[in-house]
Amino acid sequence: MDKPFNRFVFFSCLCFLFLLVGCGKKGPLQAPLVHLPQAVKQIKAFQRGAALYLEWDFKPVYTDGTSLEFPLTLEVWLAKQGGESENQSLSADLNQEDFEKAAEIVARLVIQEPTESIKGQWKLDLTHPESFRQKYVLALRLLDKRQRKSLFSPLVTLTPQNLPQPPGDLQAEVKEKAIVLKWSKPTGFLLKTAGTPLKLKGYHVYRREPEGQWLRLTKKPLGQRTYEDKNFKFGQIYFYKVRAVVNDQEPYIETDDSREIKVEPKDVFPPPPPSGLVAIGSQQGIALSWEPSPAKDVAGYKIWRRREDERAFQLLTPQPLSELSFIDTQVVAGYFYEYYLTAVDQAGNESQKSPIVREKKGEEDENLSFSLSKENSIWGTGRRSTKTHSGFGFPAFSSGQGDHTPGRSEDTASG
Repeated sequence: MDKPFNRFVFFSCLCFLFLLVGCGKKGPLQAPLVHLPQAVKQIKAFQRGAALYLEWDFKPVYTDGTSLEFPLTLEVWLAKQGGESENQSLSADLNQEDFEKAAEIVARLVIQEPTESIKGQWKLDLTHPESFRQKYVLALRLLDKRQRKSLFSPLVTLTPQNLPQPPGDLQAEVKEKAIVLKWSKPTGFLLKTAGTPLKLKGYHVYRREPEGQWLRLTKKPLGQRTYEDKNFKFGQIYFYKVRAVVNDQEPYIETDDSREIKVEPKDVFPPPPPSGLVAIGSQQGIALSWEPSPAKDVAGYKIWRRREDERAFQLLTPQPLSELSFIDTQVVAGYFYEYYLTAVDQAGNESQKSPIVREKKGEEDENLSFSLSKENSIWGTGRRSTKTHSGFGFPAFSSGQGDHTPGRSEDTASG
């Protein structure tokens, strides 16, 4: 055998081995990646009165975390089953495949505008007694702009209960520190014959402002049929309603709403009068000082005066003073003068009278000096004992009207 032929055979075998080693086994075809919406995970179902509610709260994203293409479609799926259940919890009877075969779409909600979070609610009215003898399994499914579908949300099962009727006779009383609500207990149940009626665990109170949402004021069901709302403002309008509760944990099973009432609290409550009124006479006049009224909304103080030979008290300060001291220079030596104060709040309510004090202007030979500062006032020597009063910073005020000040007066009989 000649050498060229041997070289050809050797080269052919070498090429065959190279091809044999270089070729791998062909694997199965891989399905293309599909961009699917993330399934709704936060879902809650509950009964309120003669209706079932489904609520959701989720971020509209794909399974990879990117934002969904709007508009979106949210489908509400419902399957009805027989049987009874005391718990409103995830259904253990159906898997998602069986649920899709047994359920039907009862609502399609279109969400047009892009948003970072989607919250919503769907309601199913229980319109006839047979509605209370079924079990309801609910779920949500989300579709993007191209109608690509998510998996179902967790399945939630509800069995309607024969709840009490709503609380009745809701009333409100406005007091200085609180709006006091009272109501009567429910009378009767939704159905006369639909299993054993549930017993009450308490009540929830709700409030809203004219343009606001309803907010629950009670963290846990109240055992009594009264509630004090202390977080309010005079002049603001509020609306209230009450629901009875038959369980003591979330999600609460509540009755329908009581009647809604409107409350517009007005400040008709006078502040307490000022205390500690002190009068001291000197050559310059009669100096007054007092402790403030404890009310937070005090606008100022009115000073009333009467000379010993007068019947009626005269108002010295038509405009209430914001200071806690006053010097009456329009007094005549030799006469005693009586004074009392009233406090006025920002709504114009006037307090009762302070205790009356009596004093006269000092004689010419008396030497009464004042030493005043921002923090306190120290009374010097005179015919009264030396005394220090906190806050005695007397402004340069006087009655300004001579001995008999014209203006508002108050008779002794009414004083």
